[in-house]
Amino acid sequence: MNGIAVINATGINNVNDAAAGGAYSAAEDGGVGRFPGQVGQTIDFRTGEVISYDSTIGVLYSGRYQYVKFKAGTTLAPTKGLVCYWDPDLPGQGAVTMDAPTVGGSIAGVCLNSVTKGNYGFIQVSGVATVLCKASSLTRTAAVGIIGIAVTAAGTVDTTDTNDAVTGATEALVVGSFIELPVAGSLKLLNLFPHRFIP
Repeated sequence: MNGIAVINATGINNVNDAAAGGAYSAAEDGGVGRFPGQVGQTIDFRTGEVISYDSTIGVLYSGRYQYVKFKAGTTLAPTKGLVCYWDPDLPGQGAVTMDAPTVGGSIAGVCLNSVTKGNYGFIQVSGVATVLCKASSLTRTAAVGIIGIAVTAAGTVDTTDTNDAVTGATEALVVGSFIELPVAGSLKLLNLFPHRFIP
């Protein structure tokens, strides 16, 4: 663990803190939270290590997980398998937004669970991750190993392949490569490529 002081849940995929690290009370910490310094900190799990997760929400796999603040007032709500982005309005503060920024934002990672907008929780930033595939038909024929691209309006992941023209905008939306056969509207495993790390 790197700087994570406390996890107030049955697992890192069940964290939904109203204040950083969980609040004592308004009188004790002024609503700042017990451990504001853990925002932006990461936990790395390797294959074979025990990962603290809530199995009723889903299984977590080896990779890097980061404690972040989810931006309040977004159109999309943080939901398991959706792609999130670093919030360009709060650079360097460990804040993510569910709505893809038009300028200055980049993919942060993937949501582990439903988190209240404005609250704190964990995202996955690299490793074997569960993503939600695009709701309607996928752009390319599904195949294991195919590249996944973020659908910015929905937070889901679509398919593409090496025959597609790669532009700067497309490259910025590459999430990873599928290690399970992608299926429209389904949660599937993807090798999540590491994205620009912002603590």
